[in-house]
Amino acid sequence: MDLWIKLIGEVGLPVALMIYFIWRDWKRSKDDKSEKDQLAVRINEIEDYQKDKLEQLLVDSTEALLGINKTHERLIESNTKVYEVLISKQCEIAELKRIHQNMKEAS
Repeated sequence: MDLWIKLIGEVGLPVALMIYFIWRDWKRSKDDKSEKDQLAVRINEIEDYQKDKLEQLLVDSTEALLGINKTHERLIESNTKVYEVLISKQCEIAELKRIHQNMKEAS
């Protein structure tokens, strides 16, 4: 405190206030640097966490889509077989109708 009173007496109040504010800001900037470094580390940790989660989500989504594609292929194959059976049954029914018609005409 004596230092500030001596400084005010030598250079005047405005200059002493200016020196005080410069010193205070210098002190704050030193403290802010360590806080900024800590924040940068924390931001990097958060970014790494998000990147890891997104990568896992991408892997899970890709696996799910592959499963859906396989199921879709099996469904198409199954529907194709059902369609082939239906066509063959329709042909058999048409043949039976033709035979029945021929029998009616013959009698």
